[in-house]
Amino acid sequence: MCYFNRLSAISPASETQIAIGAFFSLHNPPASHGGGRLRECGDIREDYGIHRVEGTFWILDQ
Repeated sequence: MCYFNRLSAISPASETQIAIGAFFSLHNPPASHGGGRLRECGDIREDYGIHRVEGTFWILDQ
C-alpha cells in the first residue's frame, strides 16, 4: 500500500509563498536510443525546449 501526505511533500515557509512545479523536455532523445531507458541526454532542443523555459521565467517575472 502506498501512502502519500500532500502536506508533508511541499511546505512553504509562509502563507505568502507558493511552489510551482513544471516539466520541460529540454533534450532530444539520444542518438543511441534503442527503446530502453538510457541515462544519457541527446542534444538540447534550443528552439523547442529552451524557449518554453525562458517563456515561463518571463511570465513569472511579469
